[in-house]
Amino acid sequence: MIGKVEWFTDAGGYGLIRRSDGPDVFVHRTAIAGERRPTLNEGDVVEFELVQGAHGPQAANVIVRPKISAATSRRIWVSCGCSSNFSSS
Repeated sequence: MIGKVEWFTDAGGYGLIRRSDGPDVFVHRTAIAGERRPTLNEGDVVEFELVQGAHGPQAANVIVRPKISAATSRRIWVSCGCSSNFSSS
């Protein structure tokens, strides 16, 4: 699943991920994959698995998707031959 971090507190080690296809999902720092000191930032786009936790649905195997600039996004579109579909608005 794909979602966007609504909020995350380093002090508590937990937060919420907003999904486009359902209710927000609880996330705990132990669910963040591959981080030495796991944390998330508000607005991060993440990929995750939805699992059933003790208190309801929660995120697992959370991976932060890399951020790319608008210019990089345009170069990707142009290089794949999709430039006719690219909108600069």
